[in-house]
Amino acid sequence: MYDNYISIRSGINRLYTVSYMWYSAIAVLTCVVIGLLVSIVTSESFVRDVRQ
Repeated sequence: MYDNYISIRSGINRLYTVSYMWYSAIAVLTCVVIGLLVSIVTSESFVRDVRQ
């Protein structure tokens, strides 16, 4: 009866299919990316303040 059932996961539902072993890797990668973005955005203003 359910042999032809195909599960299509999209959006937030994909998050629930992630293995628990990947949680820490995803968290570290997210932290590094956000940290780099914030550092790049704020470093220009810091360099200008130091030069003056």
